[in-house]
Order: sequence, then structure tokens, then C-alpha cells
Amino acid sequence: MSHSRFFVLCCGLFLAAKAAKLPSTFRKCARDRPDFDDCLGGAVEDAVRNLLGSGIPKLGVLALEPLSITQLSIGRGKGPISLDLTFKNLKIHGITNVKIMDQKTNLKDMRLESRSLNKQLVLTGDYEVDGKILLLPLNGKGKALITLDDVDGYSIITGVPKVKKGKTYLDIKKYDYRFKPSKMTLNLENLFNGEKALSDNMNKILNANWEEVLNELKPSFEDALSEIFRDVTNRLFSKVPLDELYPEHEKK
Repeated sequence: MSHSRFFVLCCGLFLAAKAAKLPSTFRKCARDRPDFDDCLGGAVEDAVRNLLGSGIPKLGVLALEPLSITQLSIGRGKGPISLDLTFKNLKIHGITNVKIMDQKTNLKDMRLESRSLNKQLVLTGDYEVDGKILLLPLNGKGKALITLDDVDGYSIITGVPKVKKGKTYLDIKKYDYRFKPSKMTLNLENLFNGEKALSDNMNKILNANWEEVLNELKPSFEDALSEIFRDVTNRLFSKVPLDELYPEHEKK
């Protein structure tokens, strides 16, 4: 199934930010620790929940709870589910309620991999759709509510070292995020110009075929989230040297 994607992101991440030190509450993991990966996974989890959730103003990073996307569009595919679907003013709740697992870090190659679990992500916003599902026409414009349960995520972060004023920073070149939920539930209000019976029935069909619908939506969501996460991560790595993020040795 082919997808054309266009999205405009708005997370308040593009403010100018001067070099700054990490908040004192940021957990640090020395590279010589035998449990470095476990420590780093816990530090990332803690930072996402307690720092990025409310934002780090001195680094130019605003709160990620909820995470905001001004517009995201999914182009019409060629399969049994074919939609021209646009979301506006999309809010994603639950991003910071995350559990980090299976952290693998290779600082020599500047590569970080991890699995993550969000028990539930809730998306709210405005939608407009035109297309078909299983040969049935689908059109409408209104409020959307999408719930994703047990979201299993996988991230690969790659970057290159950048030396500034004698200190080494990490420049994130790519943040590849992929996810798979155990279930997706949709509610699109005002389908078929508010014809309640038709709208209710179509929402039942969408939910009965949620995996096929998700296959249509997921690539655009993954690309949008990957770009947001890359920008957030670069805000941190571009302002704080690696030696401060990951000291060579643990303090005695």
C-alpha cells in the first residue's frame, strides 16, 4: 500500500537556546559502569517523565505532555482501505508515561537502540476524511478520538560527534521510531454529515478492521514522531557535552 505524507510539526522546539547545563535532577550514567545500558535506560525514562513532560525552558524545549502536531496528512492508498485523511491540532497524550527496555548503546559508533512501552496513547484533534473502506464510501469532518493500547516502540538513534570549543557534542542525524499497539480504537464524529446511524455503523466497521486502518495511518505517524523525537533529542545533545551527559568515570 502506497502512502504520500506531508506533515507540519509544532512542539515549541524551534526557539533559540543558548548553551546550558543539565538540570540538577537529571540522572547521569558513567561510561565505565558495568550496568551502563540499564542505567541509561532508567535515566532516559526518568528524563522523559520528569523533565520533558514539563519541558526544559533553558534548552528551548517545551512540554511534551501532550505532544502537539499542527497537521498530519495521509494520502490515499490502493488497497481495500483507501483514505485521504488529514488531522489538525492533534494532541497525543501519554507519550511521557513510558517504560524503557532493552537499551543498547554504542557511543563509539554514536548509535543508541531501545524498546519502549506506553500502556496507552490517546490522540485527540480535528479530522477530515474522504475515501473508502472495504468498498464502502467514507467521508466526514469533525472531532477524532484514537486510543492505542500497549504501544510497543522501537527506536534507533544515530549521530556523529561534533567538536565545539574543545568539547564533543552529539549531532543526531536520524531518529527512527516504529511502534505496534495491541489494539486501536477509533471514534470519528460527524461522519456522513452527522447521520448518526451511518456514522455509528462506520465507526464499528473501522474498529472491527483496526489493524488494516492502522497500516494506513502508521507510516505517517511514525515519520512525524521520529522527526519530533529527533528535534527534542538534538536540543539536549547539541547544548550539553557528551562528557557531562555520559562521564568517562563514575565519581567515587
